[in-house]
Amino acid sequence: MTDELEIITAPEKSFELGLVLGQRGRQTVHEKLVHEPFWKHVQNHAQSEFVRQLEKKTAEYFPDIHDELKGLAEGLDLPFESIFAWNCRGDILVNSPDGCTTLQIPGSPIIIAHNEDGLPSLDQTCFLIDCAEESGFTSFCYPGSIPGHSFAWTRSGLAITINNIRLTDFIPDIPRMVLARAVLNCQDLDAVVGLLERHTLSGGFHYSIAQVGRTELLSIEHGGGNCHVTHIQTPTGHANHVSTVACDKQLITQSSEDRYARTQELLQQFSQSPLDILRDKAKDKLPIWRREDDDPDDENTIASAIFNVGNDELSWQIYSGSSRDLLHSGKMTIPASHPS
Repeated sequence: MTDELEIITAPEKSFELGLVLGQRGRQTVHEKLVHEPFWKHVQNHAQSEFVRQLEKKTAEYFPDIHDELKGLAEGLDLPFESIFAWNCRGDILVNSPDGCTTLQIPGSPIIIAHNEDGLPSLDQTCFLIDCAEESGFTSFCYPGSIPGHSFAWTRSGLAITINNIRLTDFIPDIPRMVLARAVLNCQDLDAVVGLLERHTLSGGFHYSIAQVGRTELLSIEHGGGNCHVTHIQTPTGHANHVSTVACDKQLITQSSEDRYARTQELLQQFSQSPLDILRDKAKDKLPIWRREDDDPDDENTIASAIFNVGNDELSWQIYSGSSRDLLHSGKMTIPASHPS
């Protein structure tokens, strides 16, 4: 089964892009999201001085994304303050329900395989936003959120997946979802690293990134004042906690710990396909494939993405979160001279 994931074409201008996103997500947000307890927890902070400072810095450093958030709020027919706060949820509250597991497999091609885990109520409500300009991108989107914080690919051949990291004991300066959105505007790996190294005071995200024509597979643990860049040399996995350096200022859930350990075990053997690993249901631990009603982090697998990043081609497959059904696939060729 293919091409069953809705693709929305977006204009290039920031406000108009946000408006399209808001109009597409409006029904789901009003019927489902605003009734979520976590939404209500976030909204308790929407008028706080802390969130106003995050907005001020967003407008200062990323005015286009600030405009996009304004368009998103208008399209959703909700107050800007509410939507801005929702897009700061991982900066406001440590234990946000944004999970995910990623497999990082170097080689030729590089493989990045990813389970997108989120609020169960948003299952089958997500979509792709496609900005088709030469410098554009395609991103998996949740209703009510700007692009960039799940998985995406760009016209310059970047493949990007993101995992939540639950960092503690710091005061964010820029929302992590704003930075993840800004990454989609970067044209190469060096620009991504430079951006993230300039803005480290945000909530925690982990990035897996590779680019057509480049041999590097980067694993970037970012936020809380730090930016740790690792060049992946052997197959490994990542869940929802910092794992490449010592970090005592983070919350590690049992699910994240179990999923990370299980990916290491399966990738050491590496006798299964990436999709088989993403669909693993280990009996004695909390599973990689999360479809249980009683998931302790209140998350379910919403979709899965597998990227193959080669010398001159990027291909992708997106699967249903509830099965192995293929929802969307594609590829693009990029001349060997690009990127430089």
